[in-house]
Amino acid sequence: MALMTRSNPATLGSYYQAFLSKQLVDRIKETLKLNDLAQQVDLPKNIGSASVKFFQFDTVPASSNVQSLTEGTPINTFREVGLNSVSVSLTQYGEAVKISDILSQTSLVDVLKEATATLGEEAALKADDLSRDQIVTGTDVAGNATAKRYGQGIASFATLSSTAAASAYLDAEDLLDSVTALKANKANPLDGQFTALVPPQVSRALLS
Repeated sequence: MALMTRSNPATLGSYYQAFLSKQLVDRIKETLKLNDLAQQVDLPKNIGSASVKFFQFDTVPASSNVQSLTEGTPINTFREVGLNSVSVSLTQYGEAVKISDILSQTSLVDVLKEATATLGEEAALKADDLSRDQIVTGTDVAGNATAKRYGQGIASFATLSSTAAASAYLDAEDLLDSVTALKANKANPLDGQFTALVPPQVSRALLS
């Protein structure tokens, strides 16, 4: 008599099926940082506006504004203080997932929960993209374009893209030059320090 196995006789094979675990394997998730550094405000409900306006005083301190005085003579030249502003209009973004009632009632795993988590992650990615685009192509409250610096003194992104990797990289000297430029232009550090966001490959290279 032949030995009985899972495949002998052949009819036994149809009784075997894969065991489906309800424990899901973690997916790859992006580590997002840009929005943590962005200025975020809520647009209050029912205020009759679809935009937010940010302000910044346009005063640049100068010692030449301080005058010598003569006793008994009132000052007759006065300093003016103005404001610069930038308006941000409300823009809607969204996406949707359609789940049938049959699927939600019969699925082994919680499809609705996973879909909700996915939509949240993609919304965060979109917000991160918007922050990136504003840094790269946006303007400050005075209407000045954001300044761009490239590694190794390269002048433009087009040149950077066409330069060999061995000559187009970011090192500690580039970061020091950037911080020096920020300080020279009287940029305000965030929480007392300047921040650089770099991918893991660049942070590894900086530490080598």
